[in-house]
Amino acid sequence: TRWAEQGVLLLNTTLLFKEEWFVREVHRIVILEIDGVPYGKGLIYWAMNKCLIAPGKHQIKLAVKVLDSYKSKPKTKEYTQDVLVNMAPMGKYIIEEDREKQCLNVRSLFKVVTNSTEVAHKRGSTPPT
Repeated sequence: TRWAEQGVLLLNTTLLFKEEWFVREVHRIVILEIDGVPYGKGLIYWAMNKCLIAPGKHQIKLAVKVLDSYKSKPKTKEYTQDVLVNMAPMGKYIIEEDREKQCLNVRSLFKVVTNSTEVAHKRGSTPPT
């Protein structure tokens, strides 16, 4: 596999997802694509609720899905966003939602990483210019 070839089991980068709970809903951040690969299949490895990825520059397409916290209603997609992040070996990064601006931010737990690209789409509408 790519994991064995890249030797990332020792130098992997960890992605953490901040899930938000509100009065009637849960906002969950999910990966749609990494470097053009749907769901990052073969590029990421999940271990103990952490997403491990090879260090380096990655184009990641994320979505915020909303789930009714009282019922088992299907998730609806709130918006999607593309981010380009250069991840350091053995780094830890958190992806969190800014509800006020309706965008996602990726930040290092050790230093400021990047401002995400302004490609947020709310329920199919075009982004503000």
